[in-house]
Amino acid sequence: MDEDSSVDKLQKRLYQFGAAPQERSRRSLHEDTTHDVATNWVTQEDVREQHALEQAQSPVFGDYAGFESGIKNTGTTPAPTAPAFLRDGRGSKSVMESRQKQRSVGSWVRGIFLTSLVFFLLSAGVAWYFFFFESNQISCDNMVIDVTGPLTIPSGKELTLSVGMLNKNPSAVQLAELVVKYPEGTRSPQDSSISLTTARERVGTINAGERVRTSVGALLFGKEQTEYTIDLTVEYRIDESNAVFECKAPYKVIIATAPVSLSITGLEELSSGQELELTATMNSNSDETVHDQRLVADYPFGFEFVRAEPAPTHGTNVWDIGDVAPGSKRTVKIQGIVQAPTVEARTIKFRLGEKDKDEASDITTTMQLIEHAFVIAKPFLDLSLVVNGNENAEVPAAIGDTVRAVLKWKNTLPYALYDVEIEALLNSPLINQKTIREGTGYFRSVDNTLIWTGQTAPNLKNIGPNATGQLDFSFASIPLTQDTSVRDPNLTIAFTVRGRRLSDNKEVSQALVAQSKRTIKFDSQLAFTTDVLYATGPFTNTGMHPPIPDTETTYTVHWALANNTSAVGNVKVTAELPINVRWLDTMSPESSPLSYNPTTHMVTWTPGDVSAGTGGNLPTREVYFQVGFMPNIFASIDSVTIVEDQVLTGVDQHTHSVLEIHSKVPRLIEVQ
Repeated sequence: MDEDSSVDKLQKRLYQFGAAPQERSRRSLHEDTTHDVATNWVTQEDVREQHALEQAQSPVFGDYAGFESGIKNTGTTPAPTAPAFLRDGRGSKSVMESRQKQRSVGSWVRGIFLTSLVFFLLSAGVAWYFFFFESNQISCDNMVIDVTGPLTIPSGKELTLSVGMLNKNPSAVQLAELVVKYPEGTRSPQDSSISLTTARERVGTINAGERVRTSVGALLFGKEQTEYTIDLTVEYRIDESNAVFECKAPYKVIIATAPVSLSITGLEELSSGQELELTATMNSNSDETVHDQRLVADYPFGFEFVRAEPAPTHGTNVWDIGDVAPGSKRTVKIQGIVQAPTVEARTIKFRLGEKDKDEASDITTTMQLIEHAFVIAKPFLDLSLVVNGNENAEVPAAIGDTVRAVLKWKNTLPYALYDVEIEALLNSPLINQKTIREGTGYFRSVDNTLIWTGQTAPNLKNIGPNATGQLDFSFASIPLTQDTSVRDPNLTIAFTVRGRRLSDNKEVSQALVAQSKRTIKFDSQLAFTTDVLYATGPFTNTGMHPPIPDTETTYTVHWALANNTSAVGNVKVTAELPINVRWLDTMSPESSPLSYNPTTHMVTWTPGDVSAGTGGNLPTREVYFQVGFMPNIFASIDSVTIVEDQVLTGVDQHTHSVLEIHSKVPRLIEVQ
């Protein structure tokens, strides 16, 4: 039996179960002894066996002495003899067979690898060739698109573009389509009410070298003097491919004029607190109807909206103009008050365009944008009007009563003013001209204007820096009758001031104009009447008439309201029944809001809101109730009182004043 080789011994140790470890003598440690310590886990035996395997797989085994010397060079102690299978030649045949098998497998693997590499390089070359050469023959570089049309066009006019497509590719392109994307606000030329964003024109097959021409048109709407881009794209396919190729050609055009022009007129300089009136005028410039137009005003800080004609459609700054026909004109007038603590510049922006159907106050396409700039200057002559002791911008007053006014003025400039003129326009038909008391002024009755000049008031000839003064005047309104109807009666007082100043030490006159405005709102003239009935009314009265002492006679009390001015809310009427008048708890209509308190003897009627134009003939504004009256022996028929202390209260919806009317008590009993 052959002696086992080192490899066989190693395999036996690795795969033998239950092998007991070999005991080895333990070296004692001495401080003066140097020991060689391995730097890895490989033993000398492992090194020899590994080297032997490598020698066996090499074409020539080589000299074992070289092997021994190699081990010596590693610094380890070599084995005393070579492996047995190398000394006597045992195992050489199996080693050679193993080498032949490994060489055959390696050649086969290398062949597969080289074949795969060649195939990959060939495929990459073919793909590169087709990508950079064959496919390039159908490209957008060879599809020439030329677009001709106007460079500028009025907004709202029809834009016609001629589009030519030249196929310079070596083969035909198929299923070609021209796709046109228009800017926002574009309309169909066949129906201007239809929005047009994208249009497609079928072209079909374009052969190699063939030129095809077509045209497209649209109504282009947009902001004046603005450049818009129209995107034109040719989409096509090629043989044996489902891919869609695109060639783009953008076209730029400038909107020269807007389809609807917008202009704003108004003051460009005014004083704080002065009313600003602006007029927005819209004129059609288009041969086509411009649909769904909307005007939006963006107010600056300090602007208080007062009124507009026509009234805004949404809020206080949006007007739906609607369709603007060719040659038509629209006007919007806006009034507001501007306030500023110092001299400031403000701007109101007006935008005109197609309304946004999803937003109540926005525009989809702005066609016109106008900015109206103005300067809020410090007034050179500060005016303050006090009406009946009230300095507010709106002052309530009773119709027919005397209105007492004090106009206070002050020079706000650091230098003098000369020849100052002040005018006060009393703008209302309710003025009773005969009650005007102009003080030191002059009343020009032809236009209800009070005038103060240096001729009527000498202190206006020369007003020094920071000088102050005042002007007094008074007036009354005409009384209203039952037949006179005035809804929400107002009186507006507008002041205009002019003067001269010496500027920069030069005698240069400068006209200065400032305004101050006050509004007097007249309270509603709500009429309340009381009738005491015997022979008429909804009830049958009993007893002697005229009444006799110690005998009860029944009467019907009729209350009625009439209102020919402004609405009054929360109306209530109260009255007290004398001690010799008995409440019979009978009323008409039966559902009337009428009540009686037996403890206080108070009758209360609460009709609620009384609108303007209400007369006494309306059932909801009149009421009847029945009482019993028994005079004593001392009573005088000429001084009979059925109801007393009648008071009407309510809130004026126009002036917001609390009204309190004490009605006259009918002393004489009316026989009807």
